[in-house]
Amino acid sequence: MKMNREGNVMVVSHRANMMKGGASPEELLKFADWAITRYR
Repeated sequence: MKMNREGNVMVVSHRANMMKGGASPEELLKFADWAITRYR
């Protein structure tokens, strides 16, 4: 299934919201690296 741009935003927003409450610094850095690489 191919997601449109809105779908990508929803997935990233959902993941980011889940991580806000309990992600370790390492998980946050890994997520940031993925996001920069993916959406650059």
